[in-house]
Amino acid sequence: MDNTTETTESKIERYKKKSMANVIVWTGARGSGKTLSAVFECALHLMRGEKVWSNVPIAFWCDLEDGTEPFYCSTIPLDMNALYTFDKDLVEGTVFVDEVQLWSNSQLSTAVATRLLSSILTLIRKRSLNFFFTTQNYDWMPRTIRFQCDIWISVIDLSFKYHNLSRGTCIGQTLRDMSGMYTGTAYGEEDNYYSVRRTFYGEKFWGIYDTFNEFNPLEAGQKIKIHQEAKHLYMDEAGGAFVSDGKMLEDTDRAAVEAAREYMSTSGLTFIDSQTFQSILYQVGSRSNLRHLGKILPEYGFKYKHGRKSGESGYTLEE
Repeated sequence: MDNTTETTESKIERYKKKSMANVIVWTGARGSGKTLSAVFECALHLMRGEKVWSNVPIAFWCDLEDGTEPFYCSTIPLDMNALYTFDKDLVEGTVFVDEVQLWSNSQLSTAVATRLLSSILTLIRKRSLNFFFTTQNYDWMPRTIRFQCDIWISVIDLSFKYHNLSRGTCIGQTLRDMSGMYTGTAYGEEDNYYSVRRTFYGEKFWGIYDTFNEFNPLEAGQKIKIHQEAKHLYMDEAGGAFVSDGKMLEDTDRAAVEAAREYMSTSGLTFIDSQTFQSILYQVGSRSNLRHLGKILPEYGFKYKHGRKSGESGYTLEE
């Protein structure tokens, strides 16, 4: 194919059909036809034998009218928890999330949604995954998510403008190459504000999904937080540093405090100054500062004491 004479629209269509790892977003007001437009795109992938995970059930019999037997196509229900954790089974196919703002705004905080979706979209080429989203407003998505978008398609039901048309039959679509991967220049860069307009005739596809499908409000409203075991960077007075997951560090600290307690008991000491105490801890293997051991020391009978007259501070040992 001679790319010098290929139109922008044909480039977009060619790459949408042949390449995986596209991020496509449809936007439009309520009832504008954005879900219908996205469902049609999902249907094309299903007819090619590809897997499609969707939070909107899509199912139909396909007859290619080429002498082959009709075959049944249907989407795989999208488990949103599997999406958030980027389940290993999500590979080589298409993920479709209708009204993505309901999930990202209600189920996750903005910061968490941005973190998860940005990470997922960064890795989709390694998984050979397409991601399709619908949302009412393009700017409702976080900037880092918009940056990952390859094609933005804004839609409008043309019956809003031409009253002789029936609802849902003619959908006006405006395509923009947001990443520059299909036309060579991203929309909005270098004064490139070129877009492609086309009409999608959607009446034939009304029956392949339920336009009144609703999400479970309890599921969409459930709050999710990220919990990760924190690692800590510790620096000692000698200028050394190490990273610990906290559990290993606490075990070492407890062993060191126990050794210091045994040392004082066998030596008949009831008071130890802070400098000597810290030195003993270092010798036993702990690299924590005494200030970091405030919660552990009382468990072993140590009590902080500051001598106002002598100016000497340290710890007493109470049996």
